[in-house]
Amino acid sequence: MTVAVLRRDPGPVRFAALALPFSLLLMPYMWSYDFLVLAFPWAVTLAAAQQASAPSRPLILFGLAVVASVLPWSLYAVGLERGQETLSALIPAATAILAAIALRRAMDPSQVTRTAAHVR
Repeated sequence: MTVAVLRRDPGPVRFAALALPFSLLLMPYMWSYDFLVLAFPWAVTLAAAQQASAPSRPLILFGLAVVASVLPWSLYAVGLERGQETLSALIPAATAILAAIALRRAMDPSQVTRTAAHVR
């Protein structure tokens, strides 16, 4: 799965960042407090945004702010109104999609070194 998304061996950290949201989606129940484990994929997404190219970086950071802050609170409010939190399943799905995009957009470390050497 992760090799298809990233087109390379992701390593254990990137694999965990993509596997955790999917593990939440496969649970037979899900409550808003279960999303604590998404802090790890959000941190990996933030680190990947730092390595992403300049045009992609603000979009990834904006998406992260929405997925990690605005979306959970909005869906929690809707869940309180409806009496069920079924729409909260969108949060791990959005996290997995955003993490996959950020990890694909992250620059190769050798490119970062070449870019830094070129600026000097």
